[in-house]
Amino acid sequence: MRLRATREGKRFLLAVVVVGFAALNTGNNLMYLIFSMLFSVLLISITLPYLNLRALELEIEMEEPIFVNREVPLRVVLRNTKKLLPAYSVRFFLLGVIDEGIYIDKIGTETEREIVKRVVFRKRGYLSLADAGLSTSFPFIFFNLTVSADNSRRLLVYPEILEIKDTLPLTRSIESSISGPKRAETDEAGTLREYQRGDSLKSIHWKTTAKKGKLMVRELYEQMPRQVSILLDNSIQKNKDHFEKAVTLTASLCYFLINQGYPVRLVTCGKTIPFGTGIEHLYKILDLLAVIKMEEPWKCRAEALDRGALILVLSSESSVFGRFCSEANRVYYASRL
Repeated sequence: MRLRATREGKRFLLAVVVVGFAALNTGNNLMYLIFSMLFSVLLISITLPYLNLRALELEIEMEEPIFVNREVPLRVVLRNTKKLLPAYSVRFFLLGVIDEGIYIDKIGTETEREIVKRVVFRKRGYLSLADAGLSTSFPFIFFNLTVSADNSRRLLVYPEILEIKDTLPLTRSIESSISGPKRAETDEAGTLREYQRGDSLKSIHWKTTAKKGKLMVRELYEQMPRQVSILLDNSIQKNKDHFEKAVTLTASLCYFLINQGYPVRLVTCGKTIPFGTGIEHLYKILDLLAVIKMEEPWKCRAEALDRGALILVLSSESSVFGRFCSEANRVYYASRL
């Protein structure tokens, strides 16, 4: 809870001090009367904001997941539990999202007001709902009282997901790398089974069919999807904007490739998320990218990147991971994004 004098309030305080000093110096009854009136207004300006925000309950709801630069509906319910006093001129704020606040003119006794507003988050990472709260300058805008929300809940804001423009060259580059066993072309009996309706006639193994007197087909192994390793250089950089662009691109690549069915592995300085597929694996990667920070270069070690395709997202041409450029299917530089 914080009470702060506004610009008008500072001027009013100065006027009260000047009039009070003049009253003491002159001993004039009229000056004492004016000073008493001004001082009464001052006390009311300090007391009423506390009474105005007392017994107000705040409820905040937001749809998740939350991504940077993507609109999210924010639902705010403000409940006045007082039986005698309405609440006037209340403003809801959420630092870093809606600093200007949402203005609510009046909340009647034992009633509630609900407001839904679409908001946009500009920064990834954790957002504490303790940074939300209520403020009021009622009744004379001389003082502004701010009360923070009693809420320890934290929201995780994921990096922005961009549309990958060069999807065709990217997928062609990935498919050109060989990963996983190909279909078996062996004639061994262990790979044969009896013909089933719907099997291709091309897969019939005629030699075994002639021996057993019934149609037999080759059991073909499914070709494994090509695995993709994405290496993000999060070593310490001078330009933080370049680093944020690199994180955004990495999140976008992971989002695109996992939705295409590729097993994706994320490699960073200090932490690696192994190959995986599906929405759960995607959000495991996004959880890391939402809070990832720059690390010391000595922590940036990456070995055994020879499985499948390799995509590098590097800080610059002098990156500590530059030694992998010759092996990579695709290289992105944060300084050029």
